[in-house]
Amino acid sequence: MWCLLVSHVQCVTCSEYVFGRLGLNYQDHVIQNPKYLRPEELPYLRGDNTKIVTQLGWKPTYTFEALMDEMIEHWQHIYSRQHNDC
Repeated sequence: MWCLLVSHVQCVTCSEYVFGRLGLNYQDHVIQNPKYLRPEELPYLRGDNTKIVTQLGWKPTYTFEALMDEMIEHWQHIYSRQHNDC
C-alpha cells in the first residue's frame, strides 16, 4: 500500500489547531526552550499543491482538519479509557 502526503496550502500549526479545537490557547500550555531550537529551523513550512492539482487533476480526499480531528478523537478515547481504569 502506498501513502502519499501532499500539501493543502494551509498555514496553521498543529499546536494552534489542536489546542484551538479543545478550546485552549497553546501558549498557555506549551513552553519552548530556545536552548533546544535549531538556529536554521524555519519559523513555518508551507507547501504548494498547485502543480499536482493542475498537471494531474489531483484533489484531496482527506483534509488537514479531518486528520487532526481523527487524531484528537483517538487520543481522547485512549486517555478516557486509561482514566476509567484507575
